[in-house]
Amino acid sequence: MLEKKVLENSDLVLATTKIDQKRFEKKGAKKVIEITNAFKEIWPKAEKKPNQTFTLLYAGGLESDRNPSILWEVLKDLSLEKIDFRIEFCGNISNEVILELKDKNLFTKCQFFGYLSLEKTQEKMSGADLLILTNFFDIAGEGIIPGKLFEYLASGKPIVSVGYPNTEVEEILAKVGLGKHFYQQKKELKTYLLQRIQNPNLDLKVNESELLKYRRKEISWALKHELIQLLQPKD
Repeated sequence: MLEKKVLENSDLVLATTKIDQKRFEKKGAKKVIEITNAFKEIWPKAEKKPNQTFTLLYAGGLESDRNPSILWEVLKDLSLEKIDFRIEFCGNISNEVILELKDKNLFTKCQFFGYLSLEKTQEKMSGADLLILTNFFDIAGEGIIPGKLFEYLASGKPIVSVGYPNTEVEEILAKVGLGKHFYQQKKELKTYLLQRIQNPNLDLKVNESELLKYRRKEISWALKHELIQLLQPKD
């Protein structure tokens, strides 16, 4: 098999997740390191706007395979309890997702901006109170770290993540302290959302040293170090 032959004959193999790193090692790669995506710099803190409606925001395309139904269920419950919020979408949203938002009587709480420039998207993210991250809900989601996670981290905004459990996304959020990941824990998800909505200015316990590990400068340095080690003359 070509992949196995390439892995066995490579001096260094790069993997974007720990799952891929282990997979490549099992296939015979001599040395594999994880090099994740990254963000350029941490964004300046946005000014907090008093008395604005609590805003959840999803940035990017959202297809039906990553539709976070459990999140919409919880938000429907909160809406029935007269909890005020709105949901903003920056990107292309599948018809299946839109139909479910309508079915759960959330559509009137939504604003759809379509695809925006990076600058405009970042502006919307800075004005939001909680960023929505989704992934696949089956085993396919185990080895995926959505690229938008890193821009979300750079924003410094709280994150609610939903998808397959025990993934690297969940691990990163726990280490950095910028949000929580949920699978089918409806009660815990509702508690988390209520806490954020009722206390939108609640300070996060961010581990800055962990956060900075995902800056491009740090990721690039780690790769540079490995390449220097690899190219050094062997005795």
